[in-house]
Amino acid sequence: MNQFRRQLNAIKNRYQNRLTARGRFFFILMLVSLIFGLNPSKSMLYQVVSLCFAILVIGGLFTLRFSHRLTIKRSLPDNVMSGRSFAYDLTIINDSNKRIQGIAFRDSGDLDIADCHVSELCNLNRNENVSVKSVITVKKRGYCLLDGIWILQEDPLGIMRKPRFYPIQDKILVLPKLYSIPNIQFQ
Repeated sequence: MNQFRRQLNAIKNRYQNRLTARGRFFFILMLVSLIFGLNPSKSMLYQVVSLCFAILVIGGLFTLRFSHRLTIKRSLPDNVMSGRSFAYDLTIINDSNKRIQGIAFRDSGDLDIADCHVSELCNLNRNENVSVKSVITVKKRGYCLLDGIWILQEDPLGIMRKPRFYPIQDKILVLPKLYSIPNIQFQ
């Protein structure tokens, strides 16, 4: 069961990493049109299928031209509380001579312990440093291993993203929840 959950999370993350909200709309529209337009002689939905497919292919081809050199540094706290979200600073340095637009990022780590959210979009000029906040929700206590960061760059149409993995090994100690105890008076 655990193996199945990990494979399902891997497929979900790949789907979320590759397609933007617009891209998911075109993908779902293509699937719905494909299902309801089974008879091409009596339906015009196959034109919608081919149009959506062409848009997704063009968006995918645009992502092939992206190549960027980035340096990433993160500063994590020493320990955090279980069941709570925490934010930390992430510094992205553009080492290339090109301006990079539409950068989003997502932490990669042990998904049984922490939920890693896709964080904000930002633009990077040549040789620019950008400091952004990332948020992680920790589920269980123990050590949370973060093995890297996914950088997601959108294509010019805003349909697909090109994911690129930067390995940065980090470990956070997750402490158990604190519960408030009522005041007890002894006599």
